[in-house]
Amino acid sequence: MTEGPDADAARQAIEVATRLSLRAVGLDDAPGMDETPARVARMLVDDLWAGIFTPEPEVCEFDMGTDLDQVYAVGPITIRSTCEHHLAAIYGTAYIGVHCENTVLGLSKFARLAQWVFARPIVQERATHELAHLLYNRSKARGIGVVVRATHDCMKMRGVREPASTMVTSEMLGTFRSNGEARAELMKLWNAQGL
Repeated sequence: MTEGPDADAARQAIEVATRLSLRAVGLDDAPGMDETPARVARMLVDDLWAGIFTPEPEVCEFDMGTDLDQVYAVGPITIRSTCEHHLAAIYGTAYIGVHCENTVLGLSKFARLAQWVFARPIVQERATHELAHLLYNRSKARGIGVVVRATHDCMKMRGVREPASTMVTSEMLGTFRSNGEARAELMKLWNAQGL
């Protein structure tokens, strides 16, 4: 994987840009806002956009010693992001389904990969697609399914100002796309998880 941008340089540039933005609206000398540019820079680089600056998490698979032909579901996994159009917050949950063969992924890797994919400015549709394909390509699973349910502050805080709206996206790969029985089994598991 190629190396991402330099995090320290990004923090410095974001701090300068935030300071200029505050100055543009007359808030650069406002009480309590001295450290705001540095806090914004740390929040973006270290939290919301960390996926840009950190390598893709390692994935480990465990050989179960037998052909499982099993469907299992993981979730809800908390995701946080920002939309690439307005840099407004996106937050919600991801649910992952796996039709395994004779290996299974380490359980924590699902959360690590989901959080890494969403930790950058992105649209939910592309993030769902990228997460599903990343899991499918990095595992020996027969099928991968991903559903993401999220709310978007760009819908709540600006424009249409619709506070109750959520968005649900899905991507089904392998047997979850081609085999109705496997997909139905996954839907039952997700239903048991409250999706």
